[in-house]
Amino acid sequence: MGVLAAPGVGAAESVHQPSGSRSIATTTITVDATTNLGTVHKELIGVNHQFIHNGYDIWDTVIDRPRTVAVSRLRQTQVSVIRFPGGTQANLYQWAHAVGPERGCQVYAKPGRFGVEAPGGREYGPDEYMEIVSAVGAQPALMVQFISSSPRDAANWVEYMNTAVGAGNPNGGTDWAAERAANGHPAPYRVRLWEIGNEQRIRTERWWMSPDDQVALHQYTYGGHADIANEALGKDCRHPTAGMHSDGTASQVFEMMLPPALPATTKVSVDGAAWRRVDTFSGADPNDNVYVLSPLAGLVAFGDGVHGAIPPAGAVVTASYRSEHQGVFEYIRAMKAVDPRIEACTSWGSVAFIKAVKRPYGCFSIHSYTNFMRERTNHWANPLEGHDRIMIGCRVQRAYVQEMTSQLPPQTVAPMTEFGLLWGDTATWPDWMDSMSSALYMSSQWITWMRLGIPWATGNDLVVYNLRGLLSPSPDFDLSPTAIARIAIAPMFNAGGRNLLVHVTGNPIRNPGLGAGAYPGLSVASTHGPHGNLYLMVVNRMPFPGQSVRATVHLSSFTSAGTMFIRTVTSPSYRSTAKTGDVALHTSQRTIAANRFTYRFPPHSITLLRIPSGHGT
Repeated sequence: MGVLAAPGVGAAESVHQPSGSRSIATTTITVDATTNLGTVHKELIGVNHQFIHNGYDIWDTVIDRPRTVAVSRLRQTQVSVIRFPGGTQANLYQWAHAVGPERGCQVYAKPGRFGVEAPGGREYGPDEYMEIVSAVGAQPALMVQFISSSPRDAANWVEYMNTAVGAGNPNGGTDWAAERAANGHPAPYRVRLWEIGNEQRIRTERWWMSPDDQVALHQYTYGGHADIANEALGKDCRHPTAGMHSDGTASQVFEMMLPPALPATTKVSVDGAAWRRVDTFSGADPNDNVYVLSPLAGLVAFGDGVHGAIPPAGAVVTASYRSEHQGVFEYIRAMKAVDPRIEACTSWGSVAFIKAVKRPYGCFSIHSYTNFMRERTNHWANPLEGHDRIMIGCRVQRAYVQEMTSQLPPQTVAPMTEFGLLWGDTATWPDWMDSMSSALYMSSQWITWMRLGIPWATGNDLVVYNLRGLLSPSPDFDLSPTAIARIAIAPMFNAGGRNLLVHVTGNPIRNPGLGAGAYPGLSVASTHGPHGNLYLMVVNRMPFPGQSVRATVHLSSFTSAGTMFIRTVTSPSYRSTAKTGDVALHTSQRTIAANRFTYRFPPHSITLLRIPSGHGT
């Protein structure tokens, strides 16, 4: 027997069992080992990862290496996919600024915080991220921002990541494979998983796109434009409302907020006076009020006082321009022209896209969040209501995702590139994000995604500065309850094989009386691996100490070898956290009959049973 516990000290607050709640002894779980509901994908237990704060300090900028303890913890959790550079905050991410010796700054794209340089965004880029991915043994998944980029930008990124040195330069211009080699990475990374855009269906993340949902959907799909009038230009990734003033130095470069810019429509002024666009400063005199435009990047460059005038110190540079964009299918075409083996996923992520777009698109990414603020359920009477709201969220999100996946065109895969819990009542329950309840939610959702045929998923964040991360912040990078749950269930997903039909009778039902319905106590899945092992995963979501579930398990068309191996994550309370130190993974084994056994699943627990076949493979 072995035990893995979350680090920490202290004890969880006791939870009193209400009258009438007791262990349930009438539950039956029947597994039909002849069935095949689809392939089990190990890529379901991936995670999101953000570029800001140097990947939330996972990269040690002093020694220019990943932090050993973080890599060790990630290997322990067996994360299968790591998505980069993030979601909302990466909506303006410029990948080419983040490679090579001359790193540029990045703009922080979180709504309400735009106008500042992304913190820690210069030293942790795609190459450093790939070093983490390689060290962990995971697959990379890249989000290509849609707001201030172009299909050419996206295709160049595919070239940088996937093209072999000397194999050709499909886009012309910079030979990005050679650039990668010069940066110390001669071998191609061969990134297969790509996503285009992040949550542009949400109005606060549209930027140049229309606030009208139908218009914005058309713009995302087929392209469009926005006419920008008198924008005060930024500089060095800083875009205050009033713009950045000229400092009077030579060769200054100012930045538009929303490139690409259509050159024929662009007009630039310095303190209200119009300046003239030229292709090069080579023929300009010192007093010529001219500028050079880089339309794809949205850069406005001025002269050095010898060739072209310098904007006076304190001057504000403004631009009017048409921000012109191509649609997601042009991105897919350009990216696949570089590497036809990649998955390039659309990311509008709603039924509206499925209904409106009548053409094949191969890959359709989904974001599934139980967002308590959005649902107006973020005020809880007590932590118990929080637990119940979290568990009810599993059912609601299953219906949301099932509606989309059931309507997708044939041969379209639907990865879950973000999912988790957002904006609960931290005043009533400060540690809910780091609780056993959150681990129960994520474990239940992994079962749901497997049932719905989701091929890969990246849930919650690898590290953040609050309690939502898979690992706690630097320097400790401690395991969260969800991380311990991943360790427990990873063998089933890593084994692959077939997803089996499971029938549960007498599943305890909890109706918390919140007006939002009830939820079943047990979430159950079973798989049959290629080496003869049958796996049974059971999540007991009941909140009270006396609510263990004693179940009789029937193995139909499967004969065990007489032993099962048990991995169970338990805690004294659904409120237990990594801080309390009492969320633990217990491992053991037990003798069982060939086709039937009983097992007591503890309350608020996650259990994986591995049952070897008596007939070998």
